[in-house]
Amino acid sequence: MYILRDSEKVMIYIGMSTNLRQRLLEHWTKKDIPGVAFFDWYQTTDEENARKLEEKWIKKYSPKYNVTQK
Repeated sequence: MYILRDSEKVMIYIGMSTNLRQRLLEHWTKKDIPGVAFFDWYQTTDEENARKLEEKWIKKYSPKYNVTQK
């Protein structure tokens, strides 16, 4: 799981990936999330835990570039 932050360290995107390096390169190559200055990553025990944590944090922090599913 990873978090992209702007220059003020505000969360702008929360995501998950099994290959973090590849996924971050995709974001930078596509330039689909502008203003990224920092990123954090969190290791979870499995994909299900990552998915639950991602969903919880998206609801809690409402990052600018996440689209929430209802």
